[in-house]
Amino acid sequence: MQSRPEPPSGAVPFPQVDRCIARAIVAMFIKDLPPAYLGRATAGGCCLGGLMFLGYGPPAEDERYFVSSGRPDHHGGAAEFLKRSPELVDQSFAAMGEVAPLPGSLVVRSCQDVDEGEEGVRSIMMLG
Repeated sequence: MQSRPEPPSGAVPFPQVDRCIARAIVAMFIKDLPPAYLGRATAGGCCLGGLMFLGYGPPAEDERYFVSSGRPDHHGGAAEFLKRSPELVDQSFAAMGEVAPLPGSLVVRSCQDVDEGEEGVRSIMMLG
């Protein structure tokens, strides 16, 4: 992951890959897709949870239910079951604190596409 003032040539906005940022990242590497980028101008169309975790938005209303046990009147009861209860989700969000978005665009691309000595790389993600 990298912060850049402008996305690299050939990069596509994350919502063009998938509205779920996590699924988009996995798809990029499974399907060998071009780099994807996210910034304030391209955040529309992404899931609110991913935007929150990257600092581009506040927690979505009732996100606590979607991340945990679900609720019949919220997205038809859909849930990710990542936490045991909505209260644990609240505690996790509080412990995480405020997340500030990177300046410019967040760019996700293959390590093979990063030139030696290139500046601005903030993290490396490995999928296995």
